Amino acid sequence: MNKKEKIKRLNHGWNNVKNKLPKECETVFISNGQGCTTIGCFIYCFSKWQWAIIANKRVYEENGKIFAECEVSDFHVKLWHEFPKAPKLKEK
Repeated sequence: MNKKEKIKRLNHGWNNVKNKLPKECETVFISNGQGCTTIGCFIYCFSKWQWAIIANKRVYEENGKIFAECEVSDFHVKLWHEFPKAPKLKEK
C-alpha cells in the first residue's frame, strides 16, 4: 500500500482535493475539514472549474446513482467522499 492509499484509509475514504477530484458533475459529500460537511459537485462553469453545493435540499436517485441539483458556491472544499450506490430492495 502506497502513502496516498494509507492516508485515504486513515481518512475513512475521504479524498483530499489536492490529490484527487471527483468526476465532473458527480454528486459527492464535500467538507471544509473544519466541521462543515454538505453535498455538492465539481463543475466547469463560467470558464473555470469550481465547486457547487446542493441547491434545493433534495437528493435524487436515477439509474442506480444518487445525485442532487447544485449551484455554484464559495464553500472552501478541502475533502470529498463518494456517495454509495443507490439502495435496492430485492423482490420476493
